[in-house]
Amino acid sequence: MGSKIPSVYGEKYREWVRVVCRVFMVKPESLWSLRGSRRVVLARQLLYAMIFRELKSFTETAAIFNRTHGAAWHGIRSLKARCGEDEQVRDWVQEVGGKLGVKMF
Repeated sequence: MGSKIPSVYGEKYREWVRVVCRVFMVKPESLWSLRGSRRVVLARQLLYAMIFRELKSFTETAAIFNRTHGAAWHGIRSLKARCGEDEQVRDWVQEVGGKLGVKMF
């Protein structure tokens, strides 16, 4: 499947990756690339936010994606701002939340 979520985090996080990738129409392996399309970046930022809510650590969240804690922090802030400004992004985030039964921003 391409998900690089370490097994220590369990199947729940892998399911999150599957659902986010389906909604944003991106390949799971693209989430770990250094660059990406707008959809890839938004999908990764949403996963940062979801995982951070569980782990409460920017450092640990970012490490899953081989990024710095600053990248995770900035990504979450950027996604929240985009949800307030862009209806399409807000719809994608709400769709993921609905499919996973998770309350989003």
